[in-house]
Amino acid sequence: MALHASLCAGKKGDPIVYVELVGKKRALLFDCGEFHLEGAQLRKITDICVSHTHMDHFVGFDRIVRASLVDDKILTIHGPKGIIKNVRGKIAGYTWNITDKLLLKIQVKEYDGTTIQTVFMDSKNQFKVKKLPIRKDKGIVIDDDDIQARYVSCYHKIRSYSYSVKEKLFFNVKKDALSKLDLQPGPWLADLKKYAQKNAYNNREMIIDGQKYTVTFLKEALLMQKKGTKVSFVVDVLFCDENREKITKLAENSSYFFCETPFLEKDIDRATETCHLTAKQAGILAREAGVTLFIPMHISKRYKEVEPILEEAKAEFANIK
Repeated sequence: MALHASLCAGKKGDPIVYVELVGKKRALLFDCGEFHLEGAQLRKITDICVSHTHMDHFVGFDRIVRASLVDDKILTIHGPKGIIKNVRGKIAGYTWNITDKLLLKIQVKEYDGTTIQTVFMDSKNQFKVKKLPIRKDKGIVIDDDDIQARYVSCYHKIRSYSYSVKEKLFFNVKKDALSKLDLQPGPWLADLKKYAQKNAYNNREMIIDGQKYTVTFLKEALLMQKKGTKVSFVVDVLFCDENREKITKLAENSSYFFCETPFLEKDIDRATETCHLTAKQAGILAREAGVTLFIPMHISKRYKEVEPILEEAKAEFANIK
């Protein structure tokens, strides 16, 4: 598995990033304004991480629901306080009297820094709301066998959430290692990788071709650990000490850093007034977080060309796409 991330509306469109888990038929979406995605891509989405519900960050939600109505899956929406009310309002805007062939379930998780409020809605039941138990908020929105995703709450006159998602540790089989032990590949390799990923069952014995091996022995003999991809998404934030500290920690060592760059530094007064970043400020965040690649986005339409924005950001951080 690998993470592949891309902008969905260009550098001057709504700030939306599509993160595909390659080989898993699964994808995440950071924000859902107006986007350029095909139906097959929309149907892969299992999680939407919403920064806040200004229109340019949430107007595309209906398209995702429509594309997924007959899919037997749970679509989970993560977001700040009020996201449950926002999603319920979207769903309530439609009539759901013919739902016997619908399969989609929607789960909404609302994070407030202390607790996670969760509701569940089943299309077969006209999306009637079922409240689930309240859980403690530890800043983690997804934590499964494949990925872990986190958020931080930033100031934007309201709260705007920035996110990162990272592959869990994964392992490749060393070249020629199987032949040296005279072993044949099989389903047991997937089990071994799972044990290695979780760093569990080290003393467990695995029987392969009639021979006993410990998990520890097989890990050391066969597997090579690979660094997982990390993608971070930062949008609609003020350049202040609070946000700066949170963002650099969240995005630390990101493979891909998608960050808004709406304004040039000469328009810093406008950026500060609207609680947005300049290209220079975004470049500073990229440098301080030690990211690998910085992808500027959400460039204001007041600028006819994007090159001046990119050049200003490059002065602070060179590796820009």
